[in-house]
Amino acid sequence: MSANEDRDMDEVSSNEELSDLEQEDCVVGDSVEAQIELFIKAQLRHEEGGGVRLTKQKSEHARNKFFRQYYIAYLEMRSRPYYDEVADGKARAEYYAVQSPDQLDLGPFMQASANAPPVCPSVLYDRLNALLSSTYRPSRRRVPLWAVIDRHEDGALRCAYSGASVEPPLESCCAELATGTPSAAIPGLGRLQKADEEHVTPQSWHRGSSLHPGRDMMQIFVVCKKANGSRGNRLFGLSPGAARTEKTGGYVTPNLDPDEETGGEHAAEGAPGADGTKATRKGKAGAKKATKKATKKKKKKNLFCPKINAGAVARAVLYTLVCYRHTFHKEYFSTKRLEWLVVTASTEPVSRWELHRHAELARLQGARNPFVDFPHWARLVNFDRSFAKVV
Repeated sequence: MSANEDRDMDEVSSNEELSDLEQEDCVVGDSVEAQIELFIKAQLRHEEGGGVRLTKQKSEHARNKFFRQYYIAYLEMRSRPYYDEVADGKARAEYYAVQSPDQLDLGPFMQASANAPPVCPSVLYDRLNALLSSTYRPSRRRVPLWAVIDRHEDGALRCAYSGASVEPPLESCCAELATGTPSAAIPGLGRLQKADEEHVTPQSWHRGSSLHPGRDMMQIFVVCKKANGSRGNRLFGLSPGAARTEKTGGYVTPNLDPDEETGGEHAAEGAPGADGTKATRKGKAGAKKATKKATKKKKKKNLFCPKINAGAVARAVLYTLVCYRHTFHKEYFSTKRLEWLVVTASTEPVSRWELHRHAELARLQGARNPFVDFPHWARLVNFDRSFAKVV
C-alpha cells in the first residue's frame, strides 16, 4: 500500500477511534484495573521516549481511554475459547441456509467437489455476491483488529506476511511491568507502533465505486512496516522458474505474464465515451489528452508472495472480488493472476489462526468468507463476473 493510501486509511481509523472513545468505560476488577494502568503508563512512556503513537488522539485522557478499551478487548478475547469449532460450524450452516423463499439456495454447493461444478460458475458468483453484499455491515476497526482479530492463540500479535512478533501477549508485559522492569527493557513492547494495517486490495486497484472495501476487515491484516513496504501495491503471485528476491515478509519475482500491462486498461475506462461516462476535461484538448493517457502503457510491476499465510491472503482477495462487484480494475486480475489466487486459496490449508480470525470477523461484520468456509468453491466461481459492466 502506498504512503498516501496508508494515510487515508489511518484517517478512517482515527475517526473510528473517536466513536470508540465516546462509549462508557467497562467495569473491571481491581487486579485488571492495575494491569490496565501499567499498560497505559508503558505506552505513554514509549511515546515520551520518542516512540510513535498507537493512536492519533492528542489528549492524554483520550489516549488513556483508547488503551483501556484496547486492553479490555484483549482480555475479553482471552477469557473465551480461541476458536469454537462447534459454534462456528453452526453459524456457518445458518449463514448459507435458505431462510425464505426469495433467498438463493446455496445448499447444493456445500457438498460439491472441486472437479464437478453442479451449476454454472456465473450463477454461483451471482448468488454469493447477493449474499455477501446484503449481509456485510461496517464495524469499528482499530481496537478489534489489533487487540482481538489478528491475535494468535498464545495472545501474541504477529506480522501476517512474515510471522515476526508485532506485540507479545499483554499479560506478560504487565507482569514484567509490575515487577518494576522499565518498559524499554521489555522485548516487543514498542513494536505495535511499528506495524501497519495492510489492505490486500490497495485503493489504486479500485474503480472508485461507492462500495469500496477499504473498511472491510476481511481484507485487512496487521503487518510490520517493512513487510508492508516490501509488498507496496504489487500484485500477488509467483513466476515459475523466475529468480526470487527475498524481501521482508515475502518473495518478489518478475512479472512474466505476456498478457499483463499495468496501467493501460483502467486508464482506457476513463477515456471519453468509455463505459458510458463523460469526459473529465472539456473540449477537444481534454479529449485528446484523455485518449493519450488511455493508450499509455506502464512498466509491469514485480509480483509479491508472502512467506506465510499466502492462502489466507488469496482467500481474502477473492472475497473482495465477490462481495464488491464492479469495484476493481480488470488489469490487476489477469488470467494468470486469478489462476494463482484460485490455486493458492483452494490448496493451502486454512490455519487455526485464520479460522479464529474469520469467526471474529463474521461476528462483527455479519458477512462470512465463503472461501474460508469452503476453499474448493474458489475453483467453482466465475470471478470474471466481478469485472462485467452493468447492463
